Amino acid sequence: MWSALEYTAHLRDVLLVQRDRVIHGLVEEIPGVTPMHRDERVELVGYATEDPVTVAAELAVAAEMLGRLFARMSEEQFRRQILYNFPEPARRDLAWVGRNTIHEGEHHLADIRKVLSRVGAE
Repeated sequence: MWSALEYTAHLRDVLLVQRDRVIHGLVEEIPGVTPMHRDERVELVGYATEDPVTVAAELAVAAEMLGRLFARMSEEQFRRQILYNFPEPARRDLAWVGRNTIHEGEHHLADIRKVLSRVGAE
């Protein structure tokens, strides 16, 4: 289990990685996406030592950037495919990437709330 700060930093990075994956899917024909190395990022990036105010601001910016990209996409673009590697390698359309990203955001928000309730911060 991570801290609330680590989950928040992770969610920020998920949104940024997903944005890049969508862009690759819009430019390339069925690109394979590289793993984000979520567990390694915790230490490599130093999630636990980041400033919480900065992470919250960056999360808001990442969400806005991804949202703007999705808002610009056509139905045809949402049907474009990528080779997504999680939970198992499979072709996924960019609409699925959007739905999965929302699911991940909801899941990690629940993780953050759970951690905060354990430490009495919520």
